[in-house]
Amino acid sequence: MIAREHLERLARRETAEIQRRVGCSQATMQAACALVRGLDPRPGNHYGSTRGDYVVPDVIVRQVRDEWIVTINPAVLPRARLHERYATLFAQSSGERDSPLGQQLQEARWLIRNVQKRFDTIQRVGECIVARQRDFFRYGEIAMKPLVLRDIAEELDLHESTVSRATGNKYMATPHGTFEFKHFFPRKLEAAGKGVCSASAAKVLIRDMIAAERHTDPLSDVALAQNLAGRGILLARRTVTKYRQAMKIPPAELRRRDAA
Repeated sequence: MIAREHLERLARRETAEIQRRVGCSQATMQAACALVRGLDPRPGNHYGSTRGDYVVPDVIVRQVRDEWIVTINPAVLPRARLHERYATLFAQSSGERDSPLGQQLQEARWLIRNVQKRFDTIQRVGECIVARQRDFFRYGEIAMKPLVLRDIAEELDLHESTVSRATGNKYMATPHGTFEFKHFFPRKLEAAGKGVCSASAAKVLIRDMIAAERHTDPLSDVALAQNLAGRGILLARRTVTKYRQAMKIPPAELRRRDAA
């Protein structure tokens, strides 16, 4: 009652008035006031003390009719350009390239050109990823295909190290969420026959099997591996454990619930 109805009076130390209105003894009043003063005025801080991590996507993917369009996010583009005044002064002077101003202008032009080339490469890599993982954008993780940097490098006629730099710490905003570029490079898993399966698709299957399991008899990692094998996806038990842990799903013994 004190915290709900008399908090302002407590802040003004009007304890006698609060005691009169509440109708309690002085000892009870002192104990109650001490308790209220000891409470945390911001209790939510105990549950949300960590700062959220935010990322700004480097490329944005959107669907226009039946096509997926990849564009560089304008927010990440550096606003670098030549200062027109100095460029004009250089043009009006002797224009010697070996002069200090001429060298600085040349360096500025190279810098702007290299920055533009870098973002052109990022966009080309993004477009190639979207083309290779087109089914992901239609159907989600279950349709993700195995992909390696070498595949992108060969298609774009780039060195693999160039593709690695273009994808490192880069993010792509899609209708399914924002993902790091490396998310689109799941490793290839061994599958029966000539089938192909990615690690991302296997994780989706594991998650779906766990979601459909009986809570009184949850699937162990061995059982999950056997079920995947029945679908032609060959995974060791330890790999299933690794994927389950990556999805923050507890083991079978912690998922088991007694029948109601």
